[in-house]
Amino acid sequence: MKTKGFSLLVLILMLSAIMFLSACSGSSDEASQSTDNEETEINAEDATIKSDGNKVEYESNDGKTSFEAGTEGSVDLPEGYPSDIVPIYPNGRVTLAGRDGEGYAVAIVTDDSISDVLKYYKENTSLDEVAEQQTEDMAMIMGTAKGMNVTVMVTANNLYDEGENLISIAMGK
Repeated sequence: MKTKGFSLLVLILMLSAIMFLSACSGSSDEASQSTDNEETEINAEDATIKSDGNKVEYESNDGKTSFEAGTEGSVDLPEGYPSDIVPIYPNGRVTLAGRDGEGYAVAIVTDDSISDVLKYYKENTSLDEVAEQQTEDMAMIMGTAKGMNVTVMVTANNLYDEGENLISIAMGK
């Protein structure tokens, strides 16, 4: 029996770790570059984790989860990403993208305001059962489309002086 909750938890933990590490890597380019070409594989009784530069793949009896992260916006979207459901923000850089079975997670950074990003996604997604929430530092829309649960969240960057805001997209069945 596939445990979707466990797979989702693994994906969330991996994404959180990568985002934290990429946030800390701004001043240590030399250290982050030294691991870009190293391939690592960890085998356990029921799981395998492979890492090659900015790409990580977790595979177990429950399925496969993979993601790629990069601070320069050179991250490729996972194969099969449904951009017809949630397009990638045109004035942003993809810094993280992952796939877990039929679910997807994408992180994008942009200098645009939270309200501009929210307006774009309201105009360019066709979600059913839409719920929306907005505060000064965060905006979120949730809904369903083509059998997928969709969440788009935009949060203010309070970690850096650079001013980039973070767009988080999560889709899954």
